[in-house]
Amino acid sequence: MRNKGNTITYLRLPPRTAIDTAKNIADIALPYAIALRGKLLQTGVTSLSQPDFVLGDAYTVVLLMAASDVTLLRVDVPPLPAHRLHLVLPALVEDRLIGDAADCVMAAGKEQAGKRPVAVVQRDWLLAWTRQLRESGVHRIRALPVQLCLPLQADHLAAALMVNGDATELVIRYSADEGIGLPLMDADNVTLPDQVLQQLSTMAGERVADLFLPPDFVGEYQSALASGRHSVKLGTLHELTWASLIDAASDAEPDLMSGLSEPDSAGIQWQRWRWPLRLAVLLMLVNIAALQIDSWRLQNEAAGLQGAMADIYQRSFPNEKAVLDPLAQMQQKIAVSRQHAGEMVATDFLALAAAFGDAWTTLQTQTGAGAQAIAALAYRDQMLEVRFKPAVKLSIEAAQPVFANHALQVRAMDAEGGVSVWQVRSVP
Repeated sequence: MRNKGNTITYLRLPPRTAIDTAKNIADIALPYAIALRGKLLQTGVTSLSQPDFVLGDAYTVVLLMAASDVTLLRVDVPPLPAHRLHLVLPALVEDRLIGDAADCVMAAGKEQAGKRPVAVVQRDWLLAWTRQLRESGVHRIRALPVQLCLPLQADHLAAALMVNGDATELVIRYSADEGIGLPLMDADNVTLPDQVLQQLSTMAGERVADLFLPPDFVGEYQSALASGRHSVKLGTLHELTWASLIDAASDAEPDLMSGLSEPDSAGIQWQRWRWPLRLAVLLMLVNIAALQIDSWRLQNEAAGLQGAMADIYQRSFPNEKAVLDPLAQMQQKIAVSRQHAGEMVATDFLALAAAFGDAWTTLQTQTGAGAQAIAALAYRDQMLEVRFKPAVKLSIEAAQPVFANHALQVRAMDAEGGVSVWQVRSVP
């Protein structure tokens, strides 16, 4: 049984020039292979729209970009961290590109002999495939130039004839990080083997080339070589297999996906966060429920206390019918009872006046206010109103702590005609 969590799906993309722009890329036939720890499990040809081809099962999907769609360069790159290197790459390679560098994705490989390999591909082409894969449920994607996935022997170059539908191209790998793709077109009076071997002779020069061919093509090319019409130095003819591509792709670089910005390359991968989000929502609901339960408990306790105070009030004063605020009504009744008994309370005029006199004496000492500063003193609604003479200007902020020490509250009322008026009441 296939271990879905560790499988890698390889998709070999056709050259962009061979694709009908009006065609949905999900319907394009793609050679594919599924491998587990380097061992082939399945190969064939499919499209992303096939319902039985579930890409989301794969741990990683590797896109093998057509060689003619990827430009490989070697450039001098200053020693910069990855996030800054990504910003300066366009300026380093723009003079070697035909199009606008802003329309391209660029990725740099490891430094070798003071230079770095840089792979360049059209941004919209790579994004079209990666977005389609994201919609199919794929989370991990690599994008590699297929020319860097050819097996390479020391002192040889590697070449491969890659056929994808009606598109055919000759792929050449010169070294660990150099390679090109040459689209092949139908030519009058020139067979495909002759065309391939002529191109390879020109591009290889004096170097020995190992040629990889689709299995059905090997015999035809052996006959073309036996004719003696070609001077190319061939090492060996090999069958082009997924096993050889996968083996070379395991350590191929650079990965073009590293050149995509985060919003383009990944977006928000909701499926990865599905369970953490569910857990967070669950914890939030548990906390809300706990707070609601605690609120209900406190409300019930408050209602119980309110009912108990109302019951005590009605038992103490059975003639009272309306009980709106039992605590305030009880305090009012006690104050009235004390007054009827001849006991002075803090809100009585005499008590307020005495407390005000003590506070005023202290305030005079601190501020130097004269004894004649007060013009009038009035008592209403269990409060004193103190009106000062027009020329007297005292700081209410300085007075408040002094009055507080005598259990009094003082606040300034709206002045009338420039005359200061204070309101003094007992602290409850």
